[in-house]
Amino acid sequence: MNEFKQGMGIHSMWGLSPSFDLLSSQGRCGVGLGCSYCCCSCCCCNCESASDQKQQDINILLANPGDVRHVLHTLGRRHRHNHPRYKIHIFLLEPEIEILARHILQLKIFLDEHVPIRHRASLYLELYNALVSRRAYDYVEQSGKELGEFVYYEKRDGAGVSSSYPVDDDGQENKEEEDQEEELTLLRQLVDLSWLKQKERDALYHVFHKEWLHSDDKQQEHHVKVLRDFRLRGYYRDRYDCRHNVSEWDYYARVKHAAGIIHVDQWRKWRMTGIAYEFGNTTYDQQNLTMITTTQGTIKSGPSRGLSKDVKGYWLDILNGPYVSHGVEVDSEHMYARGLLEVLNKGTGAEQYRHHTVEVAMFNLMDFMWEFKVCLCDDSGS
Repeated sequence: MNEFKQGMGIHSMWGLSPSFDLLSSQGRCGVGLGCSYCCCSCCCCNCESASDQKQQDINILLANPGDVRHVLHTLGRRHRHNHPRYKIHIFLLEPEIEILARHILQLKIFLDEHVPIRHRASLYLELYNALVSRRAYDYVEQSGKELGEFVYYEKRDGAGVSSSYPVDDDGQENKEEEDQEEELTLLRQLVDLSWLKQKERDALYHVFHKEWLHSDDKQQEHHVKVLRDFRLRGYYRDRYDCRHNVSEWDYYARVKHAAGIIHVDQWRKWRMTGIAYEFGNTTYDQQNLTMITTTQGTIKSGPSRGLSKDVKGYWLDILNGPYVSHGVEVDSEHMYARGLLEVLNKGTGAEQYRHHTVEVAMFNLMDFMWEFKVCLCDDSGS
């Protein structure tokens, strides 16, 4: 059991359950709206009775979800519900500020209409890789600069802080800042950071403006590839040289019967290198700075022995891949959606899925993004 906990890691940046619509009518609470999230151990809501819901907003708490998969699923399916358009407040509770920063980055990617939907979906999935492409690497750095401004210049309805960017002598805003303002407009409407304390805002700003910036120092000691290898050596110990065979045994013993859509080659490559999602001929050789987190450790030797110290590292799951979040189930009304889970050669002993988990994840994310865009157009009347 201790070995399993060591492999699971201290922090989580993906979930162990598929995404679902928080407003689904398949819940057990018996309320007119229906709340499937009442069945989930990481969620709770304020659905006491149908009469109460007619008079109040919907409040949902997601405790340590790891990513924003449930939020994206709910945003994409929002227009499918026939009930009155209540205000939905989704509260995300995470123990580490680096994980919260990733949540905001994932929402920014989901809402960034300057990037085509297919590229957005692949960019979002790349964040689950320990090594990313150069395009994603640059996008994370640029987004960190923009989100740093977002932390302190957040717009809220009614009272709140408004954006106050510097202006030129002619009274015109810089064109680059105008583009940033346009990109973050929708994000400001959907994300409220007023629940954070000032020191938490400062820590969030530090992650965006310091931790996610390119630096030669990070290429050495704190490189994600090196930090992840430390975790692998600590977990496998004497089996480190046989980790290839161990990962394959884990797949056939635990994964294949539960999620056969995940191909053994994809599973094995993630366990070995940390790369879960690959697209085309893209080269993944840049470190994913969003996966470096900090935890408290204890100094074991020297004059400061026994004192606590913050330790940076790759403190994430190295046993279970990030495929479950978006890549094992399909919730879509599209006529071809169910074909993604089609199994060939049934009953022959050589069953094989026609598609694989990366294609399923891409379809789900593009489906969420497209439906959310259609929902926005309907709300605006355009």
